[in-house]
Amino acid sequence: MHVTCIGRVWRGKEVEPERGNFIMFNFNRLHTFLDCKLESSFIDLSVQCFDFCGCNDGNCSGLVSSSMAHPVDDCQTVKVIEQCQISPPPGSVPPTSRLLSFLDLPWVYCDPVQIIYFYEFLHSSNHFLQNVLPILKHSLSLTLQHFFPFAGNLVIPPKPNFPHILYTNENSISFTIAESTSEFTSLIADTARDVRDSHPFVPILPTPTTIKFGAWLFPCMAIQLTIFPNSGFSICTTFNHVVADARSFYHFMKFWCNVCREKCDFPSFSQPLPFLNRDIMEDPKGLKLTMLEELWNFPMETLMKEPPNVVDNIDKVRHSFVLSLDHVDKLKKWVSIACKSKGLDVEPLHISTFVVISSLMWVCWVQSQEANDSSILNDEVYKLGFMADCHNLLEYFVPLTYFGNCLASCIASLKKSTLIEENGIVEAVIAVGRKVSEFELDAMKVVQSIMSNFKELSESGNRGVTIAGSPKIGAYETDFGWGKPKKIEVLHIEDSGSISLSDGRDEEGGVEVGLVLGRDQMRKFSTILEKYLRKIEMDSQNMSYNAGQAKGQAEEKANTMMDKASNAAQSAQASMQEVGQQMQAKAQGAAEAVKNATGMNK
Repeated sequence: MHVTCIGRVWRGKEVEPERGNFIMFNFNRLHTFLDCKLESSFIDLSVQCFDFCGCNDGNCSGLVSSSMAHPVDDCQTVKVIEQCQISPPPGSVPPTSRLLSFLDLPWVYCDPVQIIYFYEFLHSSNHFLQNVLPILKHSLSLTLQHFFPFAGNLVIPPKPNFPHILYTNENSISFTIAESTSEFTSLIADTARDVRDSHPFVPILPTPTTIKFGAWLFPCMAIQLTIFPNSGFSICTTFNHVVADARSFYHFMKFWCNVCREKCDFPSFSQPLPFLNRDIMEDPKGLKLTMLEELWNFPMETLMKEPPNVVDNIDKVRHSFVLSLDHVDKLKKWVSIACKSKGLDVEPLHISTFVVISSLMWVCWVQSQEANDSSILNDEVYKLGFMADCHNLLEYFVPLTYFGNCLASCIASLKKSTLIEENGIVEAVIAVGRKVSEFELDAMKVVQSIMSNFKELSESGNRGVTIAGSPKIGAYETDFGWGKPKKIEVLHIEDSGSISLSDGRDEEGGVEVGLVLGRDQMRKFSTILEKYLRKIEMDSQNMSYNAGQAKGQAEEKANTMMDKASNAAQSAQASMQEVGQQMQAKAQGAAEAVKNATGMNK
């Protein structure tokens, strides 16, 4: 087991977990705890949060004031059991440096990605700690052997040196184990709940440091595992987007799950190994140097942004909306028919699941905001940003297992008046689909605008929203051996203002949508979405009814025509029989006449 225990939060070094001290977390990030002794069993952090100083003085309380204090009104109790570091097996990975590609650099400015998985586990904390935790730790260590950039650091040196990801033998991932008294069933419900409910389960990346020559070191990943006794557990990851995009991250998670399920030192690796060579990302337009100039002129201190104050989010709620395959199929058909009936199908439509769901959410978001803020003018332009996967679309081959960032940025724009009108969803589908088609036609051209698109979206303020994720990513294909997740949430959308998309939990082809809004706006959003889904359902039923009627009328008409044809055929047959009989009679008469004439001659 390649785990270094840095600290425990209970008295003494060998005390059983049941005797651990409760830490009352009223802030939205969990700090790294270093080896110290606590002087009291309970520490109320509702006013100020603390870091452990890391000293070995037995008389020291071990606490130093932290600038990351975030007071919260509602207290949640979390017992931190252990904080440790997990690294690849010793000697399995040599010191390695990987230069950032031009598609990695734009993500230097972005907030960390935070994703939490909730798993059902109907056993005690003791059972989990003794039977499950060692397997999770060991399998993570084995996984990091192949995904070692997550255990490394992002290094940003001063000009003219290039940023890179550096892994050394001393590097590891911060891994926290905690226990919570929160109600597990409410956390996994598809209903609106306070955004702060998830904050105690989220790890924060260790603080960046400086090294020689003025270079900055940014840790790449932290993980927190929280146990909900006799109910379940959660695994929450916080990682730097510079290291990996969504496809790469979910590859890491699925790989970890596979190793964990096999419970051995030499797993079969049914998941493919990651492709770690970032040098394959060619830069024919010289974008990297332009991006580097911007980065070198960017004050590094601004990258060490503190988490937003929880007080700012006191009125925000998080909600997951689950759309079934039936919803998706009916929406696609509804859009297609609406386009044709309104004469809007002047160009080929790109009606994919991503396009129609993103468009529906965009319209609902704009209309809920419009109801919330009537001061916004109808002629203002709203923007929908989304990331597009560049694999197989660049001028050179990039394997699907490539570990890094391989994304382009696209923006669809429409006036507010268009988005709130009757044809808003159809117009949105046309606008978003057009951008997807342009990307597929010339991906490299779209890639060149990634930085300007980021800036454009940032400047659009509350008139812009971004779609994060994809229903094709397979997020729920992450079974560690105790069943698929009961729920997955993309937590960083709370700060970025994005809307998350993923595959559905219970049905193939379904879609799960996550977003964070103010309470009033979320109620309006839910009402508007429900209204559209009802309308689409009713229109689909009407279309089915009309189609059934048309089919019935067509069948009746066809039957009538067949009856007429049958009657005509019978009439013709009778006429032919009559004519035949007449001709036969005439022939017989002629034969008699000939016979009589012959007799007379004799």
